[in-house]
Amino acid sequence: SSDLGQAPIVEWNLPDGVTVAPKEWPAPHRIEYGPLVNFGYSGETGLPFEVTVPPDWPAGRPLPLRAEAEILVCEKICIPVSGKLALDVPTGTKSARNPDTAALFAQVRAQQPLPSLWPASVRAGTERLTVTLRGPKADFSAVTDAYVFPRTWGVIDSAAPQRLSITDDGLSLTALRGEVPPAATFSGVVTLIPRDGPSRSFSLAGAPIVSEIGRAHV
Repeated sequence: SSDLGQAPIVEWNLPDGVTVAPKEWPAPHRIEYGPLVNFGYSGETGLPFEVTVPPDWPAGRPLPLRAEAEILVCEKICIPVSGKLALDVPTGTKSARNPDTAALFAQVRAQQPLPSLWPASVRAGTERLTVTLRGPKADFSAVTDAYVFPRTWGVIDSAAPQRLSITDDGLSLTALRGEVPPAATFSGVVTLIPRDGPSRSFSLAGAPIVSEIGRAHV
């Protein structure tokens, strides 16, 4: 059986000249359902979007944000939940934070992946795909577990265990290949879990994939 999942869908209805673009979402985590594994979120989280208002928007006129959203909510089974969202944002000549939501925004920002501190390389074999962060061994000495989350679903077998290896060259994660052939580059998120302290997540964008299929070994 295959894993199930659906990314949240948000369709915006905005005033003329106003645009909304998704920001980097918080790093996901593995959610196990028997033999299946999804990538997602549990508890309270937020999916950030960046709103751009035209320069001629009159100060003091509330900014109406309207959207329709569909999100897959899972416990023992997964159910798509849809609804309409509405928010009128006050505007003015000075910026102000809403104290009721400041803590949630801070939490979401803390969970957003950072740009990788190390160059990444990816190798694709007939059965496995290996992502390597190249850096000093000392950079990863406290890491006891790690996961890679590809942005393209199906590139790896999400339910299969991932093998962690730390050497003098850096940190590597090896996963079983999925049903989707890898493209020329790899994008995703690597989450490092240390012995003590919070996990850290790093974004990989366009790391070249070296294919080992058909390579001669002598």
